Amino acid sequence: MLSFACVVLLLLVVINVLQANTNTSSSNNERKAYPSTILTASVKKNEKRKLALEFQTELERRSKLSRDVRTVEEFWQERNKIANLEVKQLLGNSLLLDESEVEANKIILSKKYEEYNKALDPNEIFPPSRPFMEVKEMIEQSDIFKIIKKLPKGASIYCTVLTIVGFEFYYQLTFEDNLYFLFDDKLYFKYSRSKPSPKWKLLSHIRETDDNPQFIEDLNNEIKASLGIVSIKTWPTDPVLSQDKLSDFVRLRLSLMKYKPNFIRCIRNALENLYEDNVMYAEINLEFPELYDLDGNTYDPVSVLRLCKTILDDFKKTHKDFLGVRFYYVSETYTVKDVGEYRKVANDLWKANPNLIAGVGIIADKEALSDYVEELLKFPKEINIFIYTGFTNNWGIDLDYNILNALVLSVDSIEEAFAMNKHPFIVEELRKNNIPIKISPIQSQILNYVKDLRSHPASILIATNYPVVIGSIGSTIANATGLSENWYEAYMAITPRFCDIRCLKQFAINSWLYCTLPVEEKKKAISAWEDKWDAFIEDVIIDWATKKS
Repeated sequence: MLSFACVVLLLLVVINVLQANTNTSSSNNERKAYPSTILTASVKKNEKRKLALEFQTELERRSKLSRDVRTVEEFWQERNKIANLEVKQLLGNSLLLDESEVEANKIILSKKYEEYNKALDPNEIFPPSRPFMEVKEMIEQSDIFKIIKKLPKGASIYCTVLTIVGFEFYYQLTFEDNLYFLFDDKLYFKYSRSKPSPKWKLLSHIRETDDNPQFIEDLNNEIKASLGIVSIKTWPTDPVLSQDKLSDFVRLRLSLMKYKPNFIRCIRNALENLYEDNVMYAEINLEFPELYDLDGNTYDPVSVLRLCKTILDDFKKTHKDFLGVRFYYVSETYTVKDVGEYRKVANDLWKANPNLIAGVGIIADKEALSDYVEELLKFPKEINIFIYTGFTNNWGIDLDYNILNALVLSVDSIEEAFAMNKHPFIVEELRKNNIPIKISPIQSQILNYVKDLRSHPASILIATNYPVVIGSIGSTIANATGLSENWYEAYMAITPRFCDIRCLKQFAINSWLYCTLPVEEKKKAISAWEDKWDAFIEDVIIDWATKKS
């Protein structure tokens, strides 16, 4: 038989083990990316009755309004009162308009009503309800789109060179000399004076010498299909597969852009496209890839940054009213797992030219940020961080809570965040911290998170005057040409029918408020933009008067 001392000792060991397990469990719960939903204590019966009484009181309070309304007149008075309070919260509705703006607003709103009424007719096509590629030509013929195209949009601060530059431009690059291609599991490109290896083929030679026209046509079609969406019928309907396909497009475009002469052309073309779309300043996502030329030279990220400055300075000589560009370092090949390498390259770029670097963007569309907190916290405070996240329809998983992780990390902006409509409390905390959410409506469709843009979750942000920024990232994959198409989609689908010019003006103002320019430069930029805005208003009025006469 065990002695009394042995029994006591055994009990103590068991207690220590249980306490250790409890502490471990507690520690693990604290590190969960999502909150625990397990009830830790029961409620006593008298407390349950108290809760039931409080609930009944709340029901009575909520039903008081309906009991107070006794006549039709009272109904409409109360209804209008509530409706007016709601409308006051709409994005841009706090702006005051001058007489000219009021006149232009009438014109724009009448055009919007004409187009929006198509949404109410089952026999008509309402463009934002369809994939962009199906309705691109309809949108370009739209009076609202033509007005938005002329509108000074301020800054474009959610875009990337790889998708500012159009599909056709990249395709034409494949007709350059010295371009070899390889079909393996995917299509690959490389510029070289000699064959990189036996498997590679010189594209220009194949196009010039092959006697089979059908083969050449099929080859060109395959190249086009690898650079952008050529048919919506072949596009995946699953968000994950769509994201993978988009990544393939970006990878192939990047392989063309890594050739130094092409890189120069792409940056220049991106600036031209922004300028033609009435953008005065931009903050562009750029990987700063290692470039190469035919002489065997390579160029590291800092050398690429210097090259960008040369291109930009040259562009500004002939475009005096273009205020400039800053770059976000965003790697298309690194993920949040590689945040340590991100930080190293970002630091090198920042030290080389802090005036040209807006910050760093981290793509967190597949991993939970909470797993990499230690590395993320090592970023210097002077480097702005934005998080590209929230790409999930699932609720309550680690990835879903990346917008919470971004909030606690005090990032400077969040991109897309489709998970936001499931987390109203977190969104309000983001609002309190003045963290904008940037969206690209066309990319939302491309990635299959929303098919009809009237269902876009950002509508609740616009309804409550949340700081929203409209961007164009990903859009040229579907053959969009600039920021204007995304503004059109947002204005026609993500705002209410009666939403007027104040919302468009607020879109532009937000682009300035949430760019990374220093305060004094920002003030000068806004002043220059206001002059362009006033000229735009006058043009709208004059154009409308001319058409009427």
